[in-house]
Amino acid sequence: MSEGMPEGWEVKKLGSFLKLTSGKSKPQKQQSKYNCKNQIPVFGGNGITGYCEIPLLTNKTIIIGRVGEYCGCIHSSSDLVWVTDNALYIKSIKAEHNINFIFYLLVFSRIDRLRNKSGQPLVSQEPIYDLVVNIPPLPEQKKIAKILTSVDEVIETTENQINKLKELKKGMMNELLTKGIGHTEFKDSAVGMIPVEWKSCKLGEICKFTQGTQVSATDMVRYHEKGYVRYLYIRDFTRDDKLWYVEDIYPQKYVSINDIVMANTGHTSGTVYKGKHGVLSNNAFKISFNLNTLDTNFLYLFLQSDFFCNKIKQLFNSAGQPHVGHGNIAKMPMVLPAITEQQNIANTLTSINNNIEQKQTKLTQTKNLKKSLMADLLTGRVRVKP
Repeated sequence: MSEGMPEGWEVKKLGSFLKLTSGKSKPQKQQSKYNCKNQIPVFGGNGITGYCEIPLLTNKTIIIGRVGEYCGCIHSSSDLVWVTDNALYIKSIKAEHNINFIFYLLVFSRIDRLRNKSGQPLVSQEPIYDLVVNIPPLPEQKKIAKILTSVDEVIETTENQINKLKELKKGMMNELLTKGIGHTEFKDSAVGMIPVEWKSCKLGEICKFTQGTQVSATDMVRYHEKGYVRYLYIRDFTRDDKLWYVEDIYPQKYVSINDIVMANTGHTSGTVYKGKHGVLSNNAFKISFNLNTLDTNFLYLFLQSDFFCNKIKQLFNSAGQPHVGHGNIAKMPMVLPAITEQQNIANTLTSINNNIEQKQTKLTQTKNLKKSLMADLLTGRVRVKP
């Protein structure tokens, strides 16, 4: 046993116990899942790309992205599968090796690091064959694979729950933000059919827009000092790893955690944010309004609705950088239910959103657990009893 090697484990090259081969070109009748009778998955380097009627393989295998952006990505297949020629797959594996264990071992080994250093990204068979790995006895392989598979099942279940909740939220947003709660009579408006009790208006009639300010880099500091406040770029509404601070001398450009902010230019233009406080940068504007007339969460949700997002897209010139401009936003149509109904609608949708966030937190925690388990189990730092 080599130094640091768990008792009973062996050091092997991958090529000593498995053989790889390339897939074939896409099947002629690749279809969507819903149009395909047999629903046999077609795998490329980036995972499932479609479905076909006839399998290339009839045994479970491991697929490795061979070329391009997804070079080195690892996928595990079902028994029936087609693999395209931009991927490799395990053609054979010796009996004393568990294929589910090898899947996790390959993921942990970071095959993507074996890609060529120049030209189009490519990983060939020989560097994979030469990769040295530590292999436990077969019973321990099976136990490790079973543990990690159970964690993956939790991850998959949670991801499915999140996707279903997002679909529910999207459907309910489109319903509640145009039809409200319990209405039976409707009228036409710039937004479409809405309850007769609702008003319709333009955003500029009920909102005020305040552009952020441009601050020179020489006037910013990286750490908080007395008399300074955070300077908010658009990226700062979703991350906190690049903090900047400026003097607290821009009271008209200040936003609080409850203020709604919209990105003005670039790939995020038209996207709304809230939840941060500080001085707003020039590439965004704050949206202010009378809280007795308009509920913050209701407006925040409306500005994320399909109707509003489609209106935003109509502002973009495909030849130039996306830009909205608060003058254009002021002309956008808006619905205005009674304030109590706005709050009820917002509360309903926010409860779904809170559920999504809870699931997202669980998903992150489970993925972190998987990482730590892989580091412990696949190195033998923590042993398992078969």
